[in-house]
Amino acid sequence: MIRGVLFPTIILPFRDYDREQLSVIFHHELMHYKGSDVFFKTCAWFVSIFQHLNPISGNLLELLDEWCEFQCDVRVITKISDELSATRYFEVIVETMGNNPAKADGYYTFSMLSEAQLRLERRIEYMKK
Repeated sequence: MIRGVLFPTIILPFRDYDREQLSVIFHHELMHYKGSDVFFKTCAWFVSIFQHLNPISGNLLELLDEWCEFQCDVRVITKISDELSATRYFEVIVETMGNNPAKADGYYTFSMLSEAQLRLERRIEYMKK
């Protein structure tokens, strides 16, 4: 995951990674950084706090997170198309998630490579289109 608006930092669970996994992880998180996703998610978090009674703000973080992941995937696949195919990119993501000790059932206020199964399936379907 990447965290921090002013001083972004990539945090990885402590385990062994192969070169391909590290390449996908760092490209993915770099695209979140270049797209200012952490900043926009922090702003959306503040909006949802101040507008907590507004029904639209409740979905704001979830929709923004999903959109950021879609756009990140598009940018990464375009950037590393000479190294990996889109299929292999998602295979590496699924393999990495399978070994992640901190599996997620919800959404977070930061960008990370771990998410609910349904959201991953929607990302893959979006990329197929």
